[in-house]
Amino acid sequence: MNESWRFGKIQKIFSSAKIIVLNIRVPGKTIYLGIGRGNDFCGTWALEKNIPSTHRIVKDRLLEYLRSNVSGKNVIDLSCDEKDRCIKITMHDKSELLFFWKGRRLHFSHTYYKDGIQYSFSPWENLSVGEAIESGFDIFDKIDRKELELKQCREDFLTPDYEKLFAKGKLSSKKIKKSERKIQLIEGDLARCRLWKELQADAIEDKLDLSNKTLKWKSFKVKFDPSLTHFQRRDLVFFKIKKLKKGESILANRLEEAKTELLSQTPSDSKVEEAIVFPIWSEQKKIREKTATRKEGSVFYEWNDIKIAIGTTAQANDDLRKSWSKKDDYWFHLDGYKSAHLFVKGDEQLSYENIQVFSSILANHSGFEAEMIPVIYTKVGNLKGIKGIAGTVNYKKEKHLLVQRVNWKEIISTSW
Repeated sequence: MNESWRFGKIQKIFSSAKIIVLNIRVPGKTIYLGIGRGNDFCGTWALEKNIPSTHRIVKDRLLEYLRSNVSGKNVIDLSCDEKDRCIKITMHDKSELLFFWKGRRLHFSHTYYKDGIQYSFSPWENLSVGEAIESGFDIFDKIDRKELELKQCREDFLTPDYEKLFAKGKLSSKKIKKSERKIQLIEGDLARCRLWKELQADAIEDKLDLSNKTLKWKSFKVKFDPSLTHFQRRDLVFFKIKKLKKGESILANRLEEAKTELLSQTPSDSKVEEAIVFPIWSEQKKIREKTATRKEGSVFYEWNDIKIAIGTTAQANDDLRKSWSKKDDYWFHLDGYKSAHLFVKGDEQLSYENIQVFSSILANHSGFEAEMIPVIYTKVGNLKGIKGIAGTVNYKKEKHLLVQRVNWKEIISTSW
């Protein structure tokens, strides 16, 4: 090993969707040690430059683990396995980081000493910290480490493909996404207000049925006092039309302002959207599918501090609404399609990214296969069950969204 490596200190650790980079400071310079996360990047390289800020991921369980357990330590050795695609980084305290690429997937293990006994954290075999294991590269024998045939190495493999590694992609930022979501919601409300013209035409031609206590016209409702005459009820309808017309003008101005605000934003603090390559990591406590404890037909998930319940039968839907959820919890349903009912507990902010996850879970349990998912959601307190029809509700103050399907299983199984 080159002497310039000895006693290099790991100062910072960054990661893109494709590669982990250890910033190792040695006298006079910083070495960027790249460790491939899998797929097209299986191996390790001394990089010429660090990961650009636009490609850095903020949070990932592998990145968080390395930062918590390796940052600040001195590297004294880097060795390669003579048999298979494995490397070992040895620290001054005799702890070791081991990486093994098999089938284009990354496995890693962290071994260390405590009170003179060697321990390991090996997430691919679901070992807990503090459980004694084999040492060195032998730990990977359990997952078919072999003695590979020695082949001539291609020189172009010795340097990573920077064009692929830091490829330009679609830029996104939380601020931009928030503005885009705002525009989407305003456009939905504006389209609804613009229906006043159709409602006015029906009212003028006296096509509306005003004989009941409530006029239901498309997504609008107008309630009447039973003592009102037919013409007094018409006046209330025209008052509703007047409010919608005024709302159209207000929302049109808001939409213009929101679009102007979006155009003024710059991508300088944005991130390149890329699919993160995850190492092998056995699922432990971050997602748990439980057997339904209330009624047959209910499924429960836990994602960090968020609890999710899905009712796949009419009786289960009613039971979850009445007994499991609270007024401030959220209820989701496919918009315009028959579907399961999904309830969310513990998510007060309800970000667009979380809505994508909830919608994808709902679509999965409802047999809905399209990539774009139409959903409606509101607070449970805005629901009212319909007497005599199990699993059916009336709702108010609902929001309508069309969201992109995401890989929800991967997202909630890899959250930290």
